[in-house]
Amino acid sequence: MAKLEIRGICPNASKKTTVPDPDAPEHPDLIGRDFSCPVPTAKLVGDTTYRRTTAGFIYLAVVDDLCTRMVVG
Repeated sequence: MAKLEIRGICPNASKKTTVPDPDAPEHPDLIGRDFSCPVPTAKLVGDTTYRRTTAGFIYLAVVDDLCTRMVVG
């Protein structure tokens, strides 16, 4: 590849999609990095993400139960 001057590309590799607000307060760690849980629904955690598709963007939001390790929402 080097002899032919061919190289791989990564589309939007340098594009930054999230810019944090420097004046925003930090969110507290409410579970203190303790992911153990004795009973269901006592500790729920969530996450969001997005993926590019040919039709645009698809957004995903998930809520997990730390006791059962199941997606609940």
